[in-house]
Amino acid sequence: IRNEVQSRQTEARIMSLCPDGGAAHYVSAVQLERVGNLDGAISEYRKALQQEKAFPLASGNLGLLYAQKGMNDEASVELARGLSSVPNPKYHKAMARILADRKVYPLAIYHYNEAARELTRDASVFNGLAEAYAATGQPEKALEEYRRALVADPNSEVANIGIASIHLARNEQDKALESLKKAETGNPQNREIHLMMAAIYEKKGDAKSADYQYLLGGK
Repeated sequence: IRNEVQSRQTEARIMSLCPDGGAAHYVSAVQLERVGNLDGAISEYRKALQQEKAFPLASGNLGLLYAQKGMNDEASVELARGLSSVPNPKYHKAMARILADRKVYPLAIYHYNEAARELTRDASVFNGLAEAYAATGQPEKALEEYRRALVADPNSEVANIGIASIHLARNEQDKALESLKKAETGNPQNREIHLMMAAIYEKKGDAKSADYQYLLGGK
C-alpha cells in the first residue's frame, strides 16, 4: 500500500484484529523501524517469527536490520528465508553485499543483478556489481556497471575512482586522470583521489603537479 493514510489505517486494523499474533508484532516492528528504533524493531520481528515461523517479510526485514548492524551471519540466514518467497530488491542488495565481502563473487553478482532490475536509481548497486566483476577479472563488464552507476548518480565518487583504477591497470593514464578529476570535483577532501593523481603526474614527469597532489593527499 503506497498511500500513507491507507497504510496507517490498515496497520491499525491488523493490530485490532490480531493483537497478540505474529501480524501485530510485524506491524509493531514496521512502526518502530519507521521512527528509527532499530533494536525495538528487531525484537518485534523476532516475536513475529516466534508466532509464525514461515513469515518471509518478517525474515527479510529482520535480515536487513541485522545487515545494518554488521551481523552478517544472522543477516544472510534471514535474508535467504525472505528471498525464498519475496523477491525484494533490497533483500537481494543486502545479500549481495554480504557475499561480496566474503568474496563469493558469482553469487554476489547474481544478487546484485536481481537488485538492479528494480533499483535503477541506486548507484551503490551498480558500483557493487562493478567491483565484483573487477574482482573476477572482468574489467569490461566492470566499466559498463560503473557507467550505469554514473547514470544513476553523475557524482558517484566510487564509480569515478573505479573507472580510474581500471584505466590505470591498462596504463591509460590520461583516461584515469580524467576520471579522477571528476571524482575530485565531487569530493575534494578525499586523500585517496589526490594520491592516485599524484602518482600519475609523477609517472608523466610533471613533478610540480605531483608534489601539489601529494600535499593535498597529506603525504
